[in-house]
Amino acid sequence: MAIPRVIHQTYPSRTLPEAVARNIEKLRRDNPGWEHVLHDDADIEAFIRREYKPVYLEAYRRINQAYGAARADFFRYLLIHRLGGVYLDIKSSAARPLDEILMPQD
Repeated sequence: MAIPRVIHQTYPSRTLPEAVARNIEKLRRDNPGWEHVLHDDADIEAFIRREYKPVYLEAYRRINQAYGAARADFFRYLLIHRLGGVYLDIKSSAARPLDEILMPQD
């Protein structure tokens, strides 16, 4: 099964700093055949509640909010396990289009 052509990223809210918004636009421009999904904190909790047993949401909530990166990591594993795709940290980008990096058989 091929990697779904979806780029996932997380940010605490839908209000993005200008530099982050520009980075997302560049990702979208450079990867026209890919869907881009931004997950905010509310989306993350809703996803875990919908897709996993309550113990997973409890574990997520036990991670101190001060450690946002750890919460994002936990979510990323659940998300990619369930839906697949590519997860990039919010400040990350790709030097080349993802279709040049990922092969159809990947």
